[in-house]
Amino acid sequence: ILELAGYRVLVAEEGATALELLAREPVDLMVLDYMMPGMDGAEVARRVRLDPSRSELPIVMLTASQEGPHIEAAFAAGANDYLTKPVDRRILLARVAAMIQDAANQKRAKEAADAELERESLLTEMKEAARLQQAKLRGARA
Repeated sequence: ILELAGYRVLVAEEGATALELLAREPVDLMVLDYMMPGMDGAEVARRVRLDPSRSELPIVMLTASQEGPHIEAAFAAGANDYLTKPVDRRILLARVAAMIQDAANQKRAKEAADAELERESLLTEMKEAARLQQAKLRGARA
């Protein structure tokens, strides 16, 4: 569904492979199945959330499991959404697009806030430098 919609899709058959792939490839969103061999989707999500550089990566759990404990574990591990199979392609595409856009907006907002902090810091430094220069000029005149 995602490939047909124009998304670049990377596939991993198990959780450990997914984490290795994620370490090598930049991604905008992660879609996980809850039930995978070795490491379940909730554990993969939890490990992704432990990495500060990936803490805001949108994670969609797309799985056949409708069991309450699985849903709770997925959200507790950091999944942003939980969809069950079979999934309606329109719903999947809408949620994926919205999550990617939201993540991009949050990144831009954070960058703008960081730039504003940097600007304020530079202004403070410039005011302090001007104050020191004025003090030196007054001392030189005396």
